[in-house]
Amino acid sequence: MEPLDFVYLHCCRLDILAYYFLEPLESLNKEGLLRLYTVACGFIQDMTAQDEGDHRNELCTTFVERTITLAAISILKIHRSELAPFVDLDAGEKTYFSAILLVRKASIENDDLGARAASILSQLWTSQKAFRRRPDGRGGKGLETKIRSRLSMSAVFDAFWWWREEFAGKINPYKDEDQSPPPPAPEALAPVDPMDAIFMFDNGPFPDYDWAANMDIGDFDPVAMDHLHGGST
Repeated sequence: MEPLDFVYLHCCRLDILAYYFLEPLESLNKEGLLRLYTVACGFIQDMTAQDEGDHRNELCTTFVERTITLAAISILKIHRSELAPFVDLDAGEKTYFSAILLVRKASIENDDLGARAASILSQLWTSQKAFRRRPDGRGGKGLETKIRSRLSMSAVFDAFWWWREEFAGKINPYKDEDQSPPPPAPEALAPVDPMDAIFMFDNGPFPDYDWAANMDIGDFDPVAMDHLHGGST
């Protein structure tokens, strides 16, 4: 199997394992999440090794770049959760910052989505709020995923909302939601037109998922980013 085949195989594994974040908190598959952490670290380590050999990441596809971001977010969420005592925290931290370097290398301009993702990932790591445990000491905050409509990338969009709320001053529309199932609906008092049922839509607020394309991150200095976290790579 060619090295590139291994890359896409890792990407597929991560996409599948990331669905564990969409399970209800009370029934999370913790073994599956621990396996996700291991696969995410291994994927980024493998990508880093390949990039050191032939600078492969400078030519990686958008799909691979987004998967690197997914791997980094998966590491961050589990790193901040009650599963932290069961994983290698030092390896996860080093791998997380390696992912930032890989995403930055894949960017073409200082303000494209890759550069912005690198900036967001750096700030999320220093966040004092994102994915922290609840004040009562119970775990779960790091594993909670409010945005659940973006398939395997739901965890990434959810994390970006954390960033948007803390660092961009935006209101998170999911902040006060819980994941408990809704109460059963009362019996209808009037018959429902079948056509109404077909065209029935959720009228709740729908966030703008294109916010990153217009995000103003100011003067982004990629050289200064190399000195983050003691210049680790």
